[in-house]
Amino acid sequence: MVTEIEWLSYFPRIKPREQQKIAINQIITFFETDLFEQQVFLLDAPTGIGKGAIGLTIANYFYEEYGFGSNYLIHNKSLEQQMVKDYENIAHTLGRGNFTCKKIGRAHVWTPVTSLSR
Repeated sequence: MVTEIEWLSYFPRIKPREQQKIAINQIITFFETDLFEQQVFLLDAPTGIGKGAIGLTIANYFYEEYGFGSNYLIHNKSLEQQMVKDYENIAHTLGRGNFTCKKIGRAHVWTPVTSLSR
């Protein structure tokens, strides 16, 4: 099992909380048991636990130690903006609704169909 000493330099805050230490140790250990298999993990934790710091620590650790890239998916724009504000080394990727389409002259936004007429 990985120890805190091995990943602490990649932690983006001053000091990790106990729950963050446990999560980071377990996730890194999980990945390192079968390092070269394509692997995905989902961290489901309460608000305020520090999922962003956990994810960024794991991403930085595997990039620096093994050269592996990673993606961090966020389900809404406010959390995305918070991550970009809180952590400076994140490459910000926006969806197609954030850009003007040259062909139609506006952002392409999908609208749900609420009723169908025949």
